[in-house]
Amino acid sequence: MHKLSLRHIYQIAEREQVFQDAQDALLNVPGHAEYYGKEIREFRDRVHGEPLNAGLRSKYLNYRMYAFQTLEHLPSVETVRVLADFLDDTEWVPWSKTDPASPPVPLASKSAATLRKLITGVPKSSSSFADWHQWRDEIRAGQSTFRFKGSEVRYNFAGPVAERGERERKEGVGESGEERSRAEKDDAGAGRDGEGRAVWPILLAGGAFIGALVVWLVRRGR
Repeated sequence: MHKLSLRHIYQIAEREQVFQDAQDALLNVPGHAEYYGKEIREFRDRVHGEPLNAGLRSKYLNYRMYAFQTLEHLPSVETVRVLADFLDDTEWVPWSKTDPASPPVPLASKSAATLRKLITGVPKSSSSFADWHQWRDEIRAGQSTFRFKGSEVRYNFAGPVAERGERERKEGVGESGEERSRAEKDDAGAGRDGEGRAVWPILLAGGAFIGALVVWLVRRGR
């Protein structure tokens, strides 16, 4: 996916279409992002279980690099959820106690950098983990949303989120919705008694009777 996105590698007219087809195919696979999240964690645990295996260490670093580069091109809610989960992996863990030099960059840093390329409205720094945790927690709590670059649709971790005005129109939420709801109830209830019977004919008949009675009394008084 990442190499297909690079124009200087595949300088052919069909490159963008091939990239789009590959992206669509991957996005339609359930678990497309969870797969990479699981593989990265399992590979990391295996490497730390064999700290002296330099070859395995190199393979792990290469794999996670390509995995994050692939996730960068998979704009889905699942991808953002997987990357957000990596934000908890903030420690610079040495390869081993006897080899503390050059520990790998925390997965949280790799995740934050990938999120910055994928969506808008995220913290500016890839290393300020407190800001990233606040951003993620607000989305989890339903207090905030995110947008993919190039799209105006807002999402949370459950899926697309309707704009406030649209949501109010659909659900009758908010002051205007409540007023409309009350007005509709008033309109529906107007002209009916407690059992739902129409009362307008009774009122009209009563008014006519009172009017006739007044006229009769006036004439009689003369």
